[in-house]
Amino acid sequence: MPLIINRQWVQNDPWTRVEADTDGGLPRLEPLSAVWLSWTTFDQHRAACDEHPGPLGIEISNDMDLALLEPDLSRFAMIALTFPSVADGRAFSLAKLLRQLYGFEGQLRAVGYVTRDRLPFMERCGFDAMTLTESLVSADDIAAFSEISQPYQQRNDCAHKDAL
Repeated sequence: MPLIINRQWVQNDPWTRVEADTDGGLPRLEPLSAVWLSWTTFDQHRAACDEHPGPLGIEISNDMDLALLEPDLSRFAMIALTFPSVADGRAFSLAKLLRQLYGFEGQLRAVGYVTRDRLPFMERCGFDAMTLTESLVSADDIAAFSEISQPYQQRNDCAHKDAL
């Protein structure tokens, strides 16, 4: 089971990533389970997602226009933003926009290139969960959140509900 840092606690990930079948169909979503899927899969299978009684999350790409997401924003308990490489920081900006401009209060999760040196910056931009590869988790990862004593930018921590 993958690990996440959730509000500075390392824990097993309660969310299940759901992929579309090879024929484009959506597998049966387990009732009451917390599932997340790509924006494309969600958009293609809105009816099935509407029927899912459990928490729903999506993963969006770094080049997505957030205005497309806005009408559905209240449906999601979690939004995963991808860091495809160390050189791509667009997810930092998207996190800040989702918190400040769009008022998203659910879990914002960093996926992809998540490294210890970026954790405190992710938190300050509004991320409250970071997906980690289990083999890369070290005992001092949580210490990364307190290493910077004088940040330069305004804090964007979420005031979200107790979502997963």
